[in-house]
Amino acid sequence: MKQAGAGGLGISAVLAGCTGGGGDGGDGGDGGSSDGSGGQTTQKKLKQVNMTLPGDGFQGVMLNWTRESGLLDDEFAQRGYKLNIQDTWEGSALFAAGGPDFETMSSLEGARLGVERQIHVAEFGRVAPMFMGWWVKKGGPYDPANTGSAQATLDKVVEDGANVGIGSWAGGDVPAYTMAVKSKFGYDFKENGGDFQTVTADYNAIPKLILEDHLAIGGTSPIHGVSLYVENGEPQHTQVFSGAATLKEQGLGVPPLNNLTTNQAIIDDDKGAAEALIRTWHQGMQWLLKDPMGRLMEDKKNLDLVGVETKAQAQYLVDWGVTLKLDNEYPYNYLDQEYTDELIKSDTTFLNKAVDAGFLSDGWDQYLTLNKIPQS
Repeated sequence: MKQAGAGGLGISAVLAGCTGGGGDGGDGGDGGSSDGSGGQTTQKKLKQVNMTLPGDGFQGVMLNWTRESGLLDDEFAQRGYKLNIQDTWEGSALFAAGGPDFETMSSLEGARLGVERQIHVAEFGRVAPMFMGWWVKKGGPYDPANTGSAQATLDKVVEDGANVGIGSWAGGDVPAYTMAVKSKFGYDFKENGGDFQTVTADYNAIPKLILEDHLAIGGTSPIHGVSLYVENGEPQHTQVFSGAATLKEQGLGVPPLNNLTTNQAIIDDDKGAAEALIRTWHQGMQWLLKDPMGRLMEDKKNLDLVGVETKAQAQYLVDWGVTLKLDNEYPYNYLDQEYTDELIKSDTTFLNKAVDAGFLSDGWDQYLTLNKIPQS
């Protein structure tokens, strides 16, 4: 099937990727040694640590609190560092060019980057799982309640040649969709020559395009705009399948959407900086998740950061992806960031399956290590 840009639907196409990575290492584990090999030059002791990440979503609310409370500066100062954060969506490109010391990306992106640039990437904290999935209009012709099942929905989408919307082929959600659709539903989802008619659009525009029938189905989530369309507490969309849940069900591991990322030389020579970051992140998430609705409602700028306008929208957003009271088991952000042997094994399984699916080259484990850094 062919693909189209969203411009044909009267909106501008924004290829906003949220690619992520993970690894197979651990402290001296399968993902390579921690000696800074793989072409990465040895770092000298840092004084100022630079980090890039988008300052929105729940992590934006959390990070603002760590700054305002002084926690962020204190954790780094105790270890002899000063942290400078740049709010940007271009962090992955800047990190690949040798810019920031810390960034957030998935293990898949980290592994790809390591192989392509011949550098030893290190990941040391879990930020978010791949909580996104494919959604349709509730009560519409592609709703599984009307087609009979998720399989019947995808069958109808293919048979009708209906539009499938995604944010970007470079997005971190795409590998999960591709592997899930192939393993569970038997279809090829790819940029060229696949079974679907695809359209790229801004992630946050996809829910509206679904409701307007420009798209039959799209890759999205409540925090990507679905929560804006809640009436009397009820969403106007329904999820057909979850990327993470489907892959776990198929024995392919749970793909991360974002991890705390640096290069292995910094872990080896400036481990204190990584400790400061994961400790700050963990304490910030504990603060946020202790009373998520309270945190959002105490300041309108927090509602803006998570992309909702009303209390009802915020409640649905929290119920679906924070407190997990609805039909979803994967949060927007993890409460616990620290890697364990079991979690490293899960990421490794996903990455090895990504090799089989053609998203990653053999030998990736020489350029990516997952490190177990204490969160508290």
